[in-house]
Amino acid sequence: VVEEAVLYDTGKTRVIVGLAPTVTSVVLPETVVSIEDSAFQGSSLLTSIVIPEGVTSIGRSAFQNCNSLASIILPHTLTSIGALAFAGCGSIPEISIPEGVTSIGWGAFRACRMLSIVELPETLTSIEDSAFEQCDSLRSIEIPENVTSLSIQAFRDCSALSAIYFRGLPPSVSEAFEYVGPGNESVPATFPETAIAYRLQTVAEWPDTIGGIPVLAYDSTTAQIGIDKTGTMYLQQGIGYELFVTHPASSETLAVTVATEPAMAVLW
Repeated sequence: VVEEAVLYDTGKTRVIVGLAPTVTSVVLPETVVSIEDSAFQGSSLLTSIVIPEGVTSIGRSAFQNCNSLASIILPHTLTSIGALAFAGCGSIPEISIPEGVTSIGWGAFRACRMLSIVELPETLTSIEDSAFEQCDSLRSIEIPENVTSLSIQAFRDCSALSAIYFRGLPPSVSEAFEYVGPGNESVPATFPETAIAYRLQTVAEWPDTIGGIPVLAYDSTTAQIGIDKTGTMYLQQGIGYELFVTHPASSETLAVTVATEPAMAVLW
C-alpha cells in the first residue's frame, strides 16, 4: 500500500520504505507498529515526521543520514531502537528515549552533531558501541541506575563531553583497543579524556576510575554540574544550591554556591 509517498504492508502496520527523497514531512497512520530497516535512510530533505503511539520498533538505519530532521518525538510504546537508527541526523538538538526501551543499539545516534540533550529511560540496561559517537554538542549525560552494560566506545569522539552522571552501581564497561602508532601497537580505549564520571554520594561501591576517567561524588539533591580537567565548573541545571565537589587528586571537598544560571567558576 502506497500513501503519501510511503510504502506500507497491506494492513499499514509496517513502514517499508519512503518512496520520495524530496518529501519534507511525513505523518504516519495510527495503524503502524514498526518502521522497517532503512525505511527513510538518506531522506536528506525530511525535516519532520510524526510517529504515532503504538509503534514498538524502529529498525536498523531507519532514519540514517536524514540530516535535515530537526526534531523527533518517540512514542511511549517504543521498546526497540535498531543499530544506526538515527545515525547522521545532524540537526536533531535533543532526544527523549521513552520508558520501555532497554538497549541503545550500535551507532544508534552516531554523528548527531547538534545533539546536546539526551534523556535516557529507567528501563535502560545497556548502551552499545558508538551509540553516541561523534555527538560533538553533548556536554553531559545521565546514566540510569539499571544500566549494567556500557560500551567504552559509546561516547567516542564526543569532544565537548565533560560529565557522565551515574545513578546506580558501576556498570560493566566493555574492553576495546584502538590501534595507533607506527608499530600498530594496541592502546586501550577510554571514555573521552574531556570527561569526568560522577557517582551519587549515597552509592559508595565505586572504583576511583571508570573507563580511564576519574570518578567523583555528587549529591543529586543539589544540582548537576560539569567540571573539566582544568577545574572549571559549568552548571547543568539548578540555581541557588550549595554544591560539594571532591578534588580528583587531593580529595579536598570544596563548597560552591550557585546563584545564577548559567554559572561558571574555577574550583582549582
